[in-house]
Amino acid sequence: MEKAVRWEQTGESRAAGISAASLNAGANALGSAIGNDSNLDRWADFELQFTCSVAPTANTVVELYLLYALDGTNYEDGSAAPIDPTKTPVGVFTARAVTSAQRVTLSHVPLSPHKFKCLLKSELDQNATGVTLTCYTYNEELQ
Repeated sequence: MEKAVRWEQTGESRAAGISAASLNAGANALGSAIGNDSNLDRWADFELQFTCSVAPTANTVVELYLLYALDGTNYEDGSAAPIDPTKTPVGVFTARAVTSAQRVTLSHVPLSPHKFKCLLKSELDQNATGVTLTCYTYNEELQ
């Protein structure tokens, strides 16, 4: 008999280290370490909140990168300096052309069993404030 797979009910909210930040057009924001080397979660959902005082062009994006420390200490290249990552983003948050607060999500992002940091790269044509990134990690379970 085949086992059924369902999402585990105990997802965990993880502080991504980007909270109430400012993110200028074209700039990067680097979060703090998230220790998935002990949790071993396989998936993450991300929620980005931000506000622009001038409406950004519709469908411009904020890219999300996950920078891993495969050896447990040294993270992949990428910073708020900005040093742009040399890899593909795991996803993008698409902006609406509004000045009201925006809340956008990115779901079912696969995770490696290593420590990582989130890096946001703004492709918005306006500066954003109140930038907060939240990460929710989880696994599936067999029944």
